[in-house]
Amino acid sequence: MREKKDIVNAYSNKTLGIRNYKSEKSEFIVSDFIDDEILYEFLDEIVSGESDITPAGKAFLKAYYGFKQLAEIIKNKNTHFLSSESSSEKENEIYIWLENLVPMETISTIQNMKGNFVNNSLLLPDLLPPEDM
Repeated sequence: MREKKDIVNAYSNKTLGIRNYKSEKSEFIVSDFIDDEILYEFLDEIVSGESDITPAGKAFLKAYYGFKQLAEIIKNKNTHFLSSESSSEKENEIYIWLENLVPMETISTIQNMKGNFVNNSLLLPDLLPPEDM
């Protein structure tokens, strides 16, 4: 298991998330993903389609937190994330959502609708996880 500082260093030059609307902050980096408040806001924007996680962002979440631990953090942070009412159901629902999270889903859908096919081979290197992770 890697140390958290090593994970942070490995992803330090990566874009972990992108906003799909004009904003002062259009990209999310490691410091945003280790700040609980910013991370929660960003994940909430993914649910609404306002932001996208990159392949590097999803890999970072898995390496740094682990989806199980992150699901527990999110469950304890806010009661309205996703839909389940009971605590254990909510944590499981969040875990499944994190596992199934599709990087760049919203922007890919938009580009595909415009006739511009997008896949990981066309993504810039800063959007992809480090090769040694």
